[in-house]
Amino acid sequence: MDAYGEPIVHTELFDMGYYVYGTYTDGRMTLSADSAAMIIAINMIEDWVIPHLPESGAYRPHSFLLADSVFLTQQIGFSYVTYETDIYSRGIRGMVIGKLNAIKEMSEDELKWFGGEILAVKCAEWIQEFCVDELLDFYKISGDSNYDEASMFAPADCPEELGFIKWLEVEVSSRNWVKTPTKEQDIRDYVAATYVYRGEKEKFYELYRDYKDIIKKFNLMVPLVERFEKANCEGK
Repeated sequence: MDAYGEPIVHTELFDMGYYVYGTYTDGRMTLSADSAAMIIAINMIEDWVIPHLPESGAYRPHSFLLADSVFLTQQIGFSYVTYETDIYSRGIRGMVIGKLNAIKEMSEDELKWFGGEILAVKCAEWIQEFCVDELLDFYKISGDSNYDEASMFAPADCPEELGFIKWLEVEVSSRNWVKTPTKEQDIRDYVAATYVYRGEKEKFYELYRDYKDIIKKFNLMVPLVERFEKANCEGK
């Protein structure tokens, strides 16, 4: 209450790209009014994200903003392309979590993977900073030249053949293009897999039994995630 007995209401603007020196302009969002979708997202975060977060510090997200959809704009080839993405994390106020437009149709496995993707953001940041030497072996499996490449022609029949869990398919100048992940995105995908298949590694090995490079990269990432947790989540 203020001096006149009126309630003091604190309002904070969530600028999705805000950082210390300005604002990124490569992302935008559409907010949701679907309460049922929000409840599913909140339960997913409570069940599969919060239990694995550090209690405090730089690697615990400041907040989560749930959105109907999140869009990222990047230059691919000679064109700027806008596509829907799951998570936008380029801001110090927190992450924008999208896909509420599809979350009611997600299976339990898909929701669990979504939770793994949220966990992967901060974990991947730490791994890139503190596990530089170990990542050299990780990158070598797929080959440096295969990262962050976009073309009308797929570099392989499927991403798994190059040791990638997924790649991005977008439309550029009315043509379908394939874009391989950046190194950061590749790390995030494997961190997510580490959380999703924790205690169930055999499921992962069975799913990718025909792709030895996927299994190699997974086995390299598991101890790096464990190092992140030891450094940031001890005592939980």
